[in-house]
Amino acid sequence: MTQVNAIWSSALRQQGLAWGLAGGLGLSLFLGCSRTPTAPATSEADHAEAPANGHGGKSGSDSTDSAGQRAAKSKRPMIGDIPLDVWLDNPIAESKKTGPSVPAPTAKTTETVAVAKTAPMPTEGAKEPAPAAAPAGGDDWASIISAEDLQTEIKKIKIELTDSLSAIGKYNAHYKEIAMEGAVLSALAGIAIVHPEKVSWKDQAPHVRDVAAEMAKKAKGLGQKPFDDTKKEFEKLEGLLSGNPPPGLAEAAPDVPFNEVASRRGIMQRLQINSDYLRANFQTEAKLEKGQEDAAHAASITAAITKVIGTEGYGSADEDEYKAFVKSMVESNLVMMKAAKDKDFAAFSDANGKVTKYCSDCHQAYQGSQ
Repeated sequence: MTQVNAIWSSALRQQGLAWGLAGGLGLSLFLGCSRTPTAPATSEADHAEAPANGHGGKSGSDSTDSAGQRAAKSKRPMIGDIPLDVWLDNPIAESKKTGPSVPAPTAKTTETVAVAKTAPMPTEGAKEPAPAAAPAGGDDWASIISAEDLQTEIKKIKIELTDSLSAIGKYNAHYKEIAMEGAVLSALAGIAIVHPEKVSWKDQAPHVRDVAAEMAKKAKGLGQKPFDDTKKEFEKLEGLLSGNPPPGLAEAAPDVPFNEVASRRGIMQRLQINSDYLRANFQTEAKLEKGQEDAAHAASITAAITKVIGTEGYGSADEDEYKAFVKSMVESNLVMMKAAKDKDFAAFSDANGKVTKYCSDCHQAYQGSQ
């Protein structure tokens, strides 16, 4: 795992803000894909955390609207409750873009993230995919992500945040990525609470979850104040993760639903990055064999945070079709994780192709409901 950390830590410094340009797969599965990032704006609304129901501002009182009523309220194409162009200006066109390999998953990107050739979007076909084969026991957290992978990923995020919050200039350049990683960190800490395996900071996991969510909220714009507020929350995280919790923390309940702390928008952005990485960098048996630990880790993280946004409370999470897509995506990433560990390129490649198809089918299904 030392090799994994070295490879990923190096990759962290090589990327800038291009996750939103990835296109390709785009994880259109839960709401389409994330919007191509623009230059940082000062408006708080531009970077406000996604609402608890995960559907771009729908209140609880709106939840009884039918799809037809929602469509009548707006002429914009919709995916569920969200205008299609919230995520990409032209998601279908973006999903067909191709390009060279991309670096390992990270918040920062210094060059455009391009993706390997993907399967064409089907014009017809069943909207509900047949589940991919997955390792036994795939429904419990221990089979999806190990405690080691949890800790490895959180260490990687901590390294990234340390750099991004080292100076106000770096914060200004990357505050949106800080919010994204805060959402992912909050989700991973939530998993750690219920995970059967032990992590070194497990007793502090509820606080890690809540402080990470608060940090994501603070990283909402340019300037000294948001920088200071965000860094203050990060310093609390450093203490919690190192076994030195700061004094005066509010009580943290262990059983808070994921949707109340982990922004789906931030998680979707990270899913975009991970999926581009898995699709673009392991196209041959030799590449998979050389990077098998990285591939297995990325697939495990992708499966875990996909499962998170399929839990109760997120928008559409109670719909059968949405559940089917989440299940298929999780299982396909678990197949990739196992295949990477076994150096089984055929199984890895097959599962990767299925992920692309599931995403296209999901996007087509939700676009058709506008």
